[in-house]
Amino acid sequence: MITEAQFITSIDCCFPKNDVPEAIKLIRLAGCISSNAAFMTAYEIDSLSRSSKSTKNKLLQVLFKSFHHPMKSSILRLVMGDSKKRISHSDKEYLIKKLKAYHNQYCALGLLISNACDHRFVIVTDFWKKILHFEEEPRCTRYNLNSGKKCFLYSITLRK
Repeated sequence: MITEAQFITSIDCCFPKNDVPEAIKLIRLAGCISSNAAFMTAYEIDSLSRSSKSTKNKLLQVLFKSFHHPMKSSILRLVMGDSKKRISHSDKEYLIKKLKAYHNQYCALGLLISNACDHRFVIVTDFWKKILHFEEEPRCTRYNLNSGKKCFLYSITLRK
């Protein structure tokens, strides 16, 4: 069986967004590995363009049924449809603080952080500095296979 780390590395920036049957296989596999792996597929699905709304919704329906986690509904509703506009910033902050109770949910944390802003780059405000620890240097550099752009990946963890 593939480990969580191997699975996450294998789909990071190269999830098969245009191959729905393969994406569904990976989502189901993620659900068997861990909730963290399943949240990684949600993170990848979240990056689908708006023009892929029907594909995104189909994949999210499969994902929702593929794993169990007490915060699954709260976190996945951020990715579903236009709900990002309906969830207040304070609600997103609350979810991030609540996630502290669950260990090793880094992909859920990444999903919450990326959806806490109106764009894909996190602005490090005093709020973030209080609850998150940002690594000084990127842990690795990757190329996004879909866009060809260079990605710098930083380790971000919840402060104790």
